[in-house]
Amino acid sequence: MLRPFGVKLILLATVLYLVFFVGIQASARNIRLSNKSFFDLGHGAVPGDEPGHQGHRERRTATSADLSADEIADFLDKHNELRGQTVPQASNMKFMVWDDTLATMAQQWSDTCTWDHGQPENISPFSSLGQNLYISGYGSQSNRVDGGGAVQAWYDEDQFYTYDTNACQTNQVCGHYTQVVWANSYAVGCAMSFCPTASGISWTNNWIVTCNYGPPGNYAGTKPFLTGTPCTQCDGGIGQCYANQCRLCSTHSEECVCAQVCENCGTLDSSACSCSCPNGFSGSDCGTVCENTHNYCGANPGWPKSWCDDDHSYVLTNCPALCDLCEADQDPGYSCDPSTAGPAQTNAATTVAATTQPTATNCPSVTCSNGGTFDASSCECQCSPGYQGSTCQTALTTQAPTTACPSLTCSNGGTFDSSSCACQCASEYQGDTCQHEREQARYGVIVILLADINDWDYIEPYLIRFIAYIVTSFCNDRFELCCPGEGSKNTADMLSYVNETHTVTASGYPEPYSSDSDAFLVMFLVTPPATTELCSAGSTGRRRREAETLLDWGGRHTIRKRATGPYLDQDVLLEAIEENMDNLTMSLSSLNVSVSVQGVEAGQEEPVATVVPSTAAPAPTGISTAVIIAIVVAVVVLVAFIVMVVVVCMKVSKKSKIGPDKKNQKTNNNTGRDNIGMDPVA
Repeated sequence: MLRPFGVKLILLATVLYLVFFVGIQASARNIRLSNKSFFDLGHGAVPGDEPGHQGHRERRTATSADLSADEIADFLDKHNELRGQTVPQASNMKFMVWDDTLATMAQQWSDTCTWDHGQPENISPFSSLGQNLYISGYGSQSNRVDGGGAVQAWYDEDQFYTYDTNACQTNQVCGHYTQVVWANSYAVGCAMSFCPTASGISWTNNWIVTCNYGPPGNYAGTKPFLTGTPCTQCDGGIGQCYANQCRLCSTHSEECVCAQVCENCGTLDSSACSCSCPNGFSGSDCGTVCENTHNYCGANPGWPKSWCDDDHSYVLTNCPALCDLCEADQDPGYSCDPSTAGPAQTNAATTVAATTQPTATNCPSVTCSNGGTFDASSCECQCSPGYQGSTCQTALTTQAPTTACPSLTCSNGGTFDSSSCACQCASEYQGDTCQHEREQARYGVIVILLADINDWDYIEPYLIRFIAYIVTSFCNDRFELCCPGEGSKNTADMLSYVNETHTVTASGYPEPYSSDSDAFLVMFLVTPPATTELCSAGSTGRRRREAETLLDWGGRHTIRKRATGPYLDQDVLLEAIEENMDNLTMSLSSLNVSVSVQGVEAGQEEPVATVVPSTAAPAPTGISTAVIIAIVVAVVVLVAFIVMVVVVCMKVSKKSKIGPDKKNQKTNNNTGRDNIGMDPVA
């Protein structure tokens, strides 16, 4: 029997121990488990086909859509009819053809009865697709939709579109129209399904029509087509024309004419129906000065030369010099006199040629650099601002004016130091204004996006969904990296790991990449839930994983814990995104804004700034970290000491209660141990 004092000591030690343990555990983050379906990167996901589950509809093979030949003709002919009658006239409109793979994908999507954009697995030859949807409600299964009528309804949005400003009227929709007349979208495939009910809309007895387009249209900042005489600016430089659309004569037996004209004294090859342009000009009609027209051309971050291909048609359109589609440097002394040009020339040549002065015969030939122009009247280069010299070869250097230290607003408890013109951040924060968390920098990965930062609110949910899918797919393939200690994956199925609720944008982001760039930075972190379907499928099974064993008076208990804290390991996240940069860029290209991924890099903690101590008396502050550590250590030592005292007291107490008689009794009992249970001897 323990004395009351011993019992009190044990209770006191237990209370102190529990307080210490609960305090430590309270600092851990709580992560809620939430498993939702994943977005299929670049291709969408068919509802009901989430990873690890069987969809409610069987996937179709590439056998086109459930349309009759007449219905296919209705869809295709109406597209080409409307594409040939745009206002203003299009000079580069491609003739559209039917694609069975696009139609099959359209049928699969319509079959899901989902009134929202999306795609099944991409079986088409295009890396990304455009899509238009149409719904007719309160009908019957026997009354099918007129495909031409659906296309006409999309085209009728032209009343809300202004070509000059490339914009829709306020509170109106015109994106279906621009996709129908997008010049470079030359393949289409359509389908329809009857849906008694459909997700995303309350209507009943619906027909849902889907049309897929390749390559996609509706790139932000780009007009759907070029204006001018039809077929004078066809891709490939061949001006063969049918119904006001670029269509090679060799592909059909209908009437076909050569509509090509050559500007700026270009030479027309009538047999090939193409122009040969003088140096300095480009385009099918030689009507464009050979120069890059977008800041992204060849920039870093920007559009690299390797993007000069059909999958990046906007690069070919905006960067002809970068893509070697023409020779940028004009021939010395070039001039084009419209009065002597052939009948194929137009007055447009006058406007372009007037920008170049012919070299006077009494002047030496001089090439002016850095944007300078040669003045034939003075035989000198007229230099651009910031340059000087006979050929404008020398940049002017100016002394930057001294400015006062700007006052910054420091966040998260940071203070502004006027002597260094910088914020002094609290220990857990960093950044110019202390806007970033140091812990997030240890685990986060920075993605460099080439886009307008004002579009971030629109881009963010899509990008978070894409990254969640990338990480889940990567971890299914690289199980050991994401589920350490769980053995190996014991199934080939795609299992859930994280979704968009587990992908976090770090605090203080996005932020501009630099002051003179259209790019910006975003840091992402992934917080896997404590239990995932993927890691639970490891060969280790239910064996204890990453367990911490704690000794308690009543026995042993195991506490499950994460090995790396709340965030996914930075190296794993970085490798997952780096391996999928092309897929990520491809997926973002389907958005209605211009955005691409230019690079990724690991977040880094900044060196802790050393602050010179002030000579003034320090202001009172809260308990420092060192004091907290000292208190914790003292509590641990105290608990250990109390436990030791209690054990000693218990032993002393027991010995003091055993008298001589009891000792003899104990001895007698031990000697008679073999007779236990027998009758005593009389």
